[in-house]
Amino acid sequence: MSSLAPYRKLIARLSLDAHDAPAAYRRRALWVAASLPGYVAGLYLTCVVLLLVGFATASDGLTGKLLVLAGLFMAILVSAALWVELPLPGGYPLDETEEGDGKLRRTLDKLAAKLQAPRIDEIVIDEQCAVSILAYPRWGLFGPSRHVLVIGLPWLQGLSPKQATAGIALEYARFGRRQGAVAAWFMRSRVFWPRYVAALPDEPGFFSRLVTGYFRRRWLYVQAYTLGLARELTLKTDADVAAIAGPDRTGQVMLRTAVLARWMDEFFWPELMRHADEDATPQKLPHRHMAAAFRQADRSIALRRTLKDEQTRKLPPEAPSPPLSERLAAVGQEASFVGMPEHTAAEQMLGAQLKPVIQALDEAWLEQIGPVWRKRHEDVQSARLWLANFGEPDLNDASVETLGRYAGALLTTGDRVRALPLLRRAAEHPQGTAETAWMLAQTLLEHDDVEALQYLELVMTRDVMRAAEAASMALEMSERHGKRERASAYRRLLGEAAVA
Repeated sequence: MSSLAPYRKLIARLSLDAHDAPAAYRRRALWVAASLPGYVAGLYLTCVVLLLVGFATASDGLTGKLLVLAGLFMAILVSAALWVELPLPGGYPLDETEEGDGKLRRTLDKLAAKLQAPRIDEIVIDEQCAVSILAYPRWGLFGPSRHVLVIGLPWLQGLSPKQATAGIALEYARFGRRQGAVAAWFMRSRVFWPRYVAALPDEPGFFSRLVTGYFRRRWLYVQAYTLGLARELTLKTDADVAAIAGPDRTGQVMLRTAVLARWMDEFFWPELMRHADEDATPQKLPHRHMAAAFRQADRSIALRRTLKDEQTRKLPPEAPSPPLSERLAAVGQEASFVGMPEHTAAEQMLGAQLKPVIQALDEAWLEQIGPVWRKRHEDVQSARLWLANFGEPDLNDASVETLGRYAGALLTTGDRVRALPLLRRAAEHPQGTAETAWMLAQTLLEHDDVEALQYLELVMTRDVMRAAEAASMALEMSERHGKRERASAYRRLLGEAAVA
């Protein structure tokens, strides 16, 4: 689907179906979920039929032998086309043979027994403030399932051991059999197929494209058809975990996870990157100071504002999980935010492995962010030097080029308040450039300001090379904000560009 509009329309229709006839909807959702593995089974069944018919008629002449060869050849080609290696997610893999893995492995084994869930095969620590479990066959599409726990170090650093146990249980329960074997299979398939489709080669050969084209065309529709049932099962497993871990603790970890994750995205990482304006290299490593940052955040106005917003936040229709308010209601818990614990889950669950994990993630962050950090530092220093040499000009009669460059320098140094009015003047001028309109649109997009649409449209008219990219961004924003007429116009524009 090139646009979210038909996807959201389908989700809305299915939501009504689920409300009007829930039993019929559940049966249909399960059949649709089974269509992807069913397609694979159909391909191999065709190969088996060819082989059986070929063996049965092989003694009668050449036709039987050709059918056997056709069956074998087709099986080989289908297997090659379907084979995709799903790599482990990035992060620090915990080695069970190392000393001092603390309570994490023992906690997982206890949860597996309580939730009737499969054992976790591998544990990966990454830099997200989240926890998730990946399940996929060991050999592409075949073999027993392999379960990988991906657990964020910031998440462990922001929770108590008991809160983290409840949080892991919320994810783990989706793969357990307490809701039934069919429900466990269904939730595994919801996790697996998006990763499988994303791993398919971008430029497959003819036969590979022929075989895997079904997945590429159908998987978004499968996700839409099964979304309602997935949310229903999530609420049931939430209530199940609350009965084991307690509704208070289960509700606390839901709320604290959501609030800390948003606070990190909106305040922690941007504030850390702002140090690049002054420092040529990072002076503070994020994971080494994360727990201290969380303790300081518990007293901040920014986090209290995030907490208030998160409690009433509405998710887009295609969000895979129910809204936080619904999940809290399912466990019978009102929103109550508990501050930073004295001893974190990272300290107790990782034990002696905590230091090497922190060091590895900080080194990976330095390697990844180093070029971006240096570029930002150089850009800010150059902009400051240019502004200092330029002085305090009278911009009333300044040229469009001067306005754009002056505003761009202000924006680079972080002076958004002074930069935006000047950028608007430069972008809206009859002789304004696509580059200035693009710069302004990107700045407004960062704050999800619908005014960006006006300047994306200027980019479309001024720069034919960027028109399609600008139209895609405008389409996504207009759909997100419910501007249907503008979305239709952008969709037509993209269709004309594709034909051209």
